[in-house]
Amino acid sequence: MEDDDKDLDRMDMFFGAEFYGFRNAFLNRQNMTPAEKIFWEAVKNNQLGFKIRRQHPIGNYIVDFYGHKHKLVIELDGAYHKLKNQKKYDEVRDQEMEKFGLKIFRVSNDRVLHHLEEVIQEILEFVGEA
Repeated sequence: MEDDDKDLDRMDMFFGAEFYGFRNAFLNRQNMTPAEKIFWEAVKNNQLGFKIRRQHPIGNYIVDFYGHKHKLVIELDGAYHKLKNQKKYDEVRDQEMEKFGLKIFRVSNDRVLHHLEEVIQEILEFVGEA
């Protein structure tokens, strides 16, 4: 791949994210939840067979984890994601990201904390790498 193609591919990973998104993503990486920390240890350094990025800006959002190879967004949901207003927000957010051709995989923090191996297997099946 030529250098210009690599730059274009890299730009496509962010889907028009603005500067504030990168700044906020950096701050989020400094303050990860316990579930995010455990998940990150399990997936960093290509442990899934493909690269995963944490706290990745996409458009106007910051996703918990992103795998560009599969256009995969992984969201770890805490208890507040069960609230009516948050559910609606998440639905709209997911629909907007799906317009970019992204696939969304949502999992509860509890499942990550207590069933991490199952979650990893489900992700691999979701992207067709199981």
